[in-house]
Amino acid sequence: MQERRQSKAEKHAATRAALLATARALFAARGYAGTGTEDVVAAAGVTRGALYYHFADKRALFEAVVETVAQDVLAAIEAAAGQAASPVDALVRGTGAFLDACLEPGTRQIYLIDAPSVIGWPRWREIDARHGGRSLRAGIDAALA
Repeated sequence: MQERRQSKAEKHAATRAALLATARALFAARGYAGTGTEDVVAAAGVTRGALYYHFADKRALFEAVVETVAQDVLAAIEAAAGQAASPVDALVRGTGAFLDACLEPGTRQIYLIDAPSVIGWPRWREIDARHGGRSLRAGIDAALA
């Protein structure tokens, strides 16, 4: 049986995913300052050129990791809120899920400690508002209604 070859787009997506997953693990464990791009490419098993094909620099890679963390936090909030019996219960459950996510060491390091200083407070607030902040606003509006 012949094996299907990956398309160029699939290879690019797989490389990007490997870089993001590896960088996330390293940033979570070592922090932004303690993680070098050479560490990321070595652990991901890709070349430095592959890193810079997908991300302009370490900061851009970190910002993409922050986006994935924000998406994961939002998914946890929505999953918890989706089990609620009422809008107020959804708000309570969603808030609990957010706090639980923030207690996770990797999320805390990336999202709460490093992100505001590395990508800047305004950019961090923009990412947070697009994910968790939007969800919080919708939950408050529903509970008030």
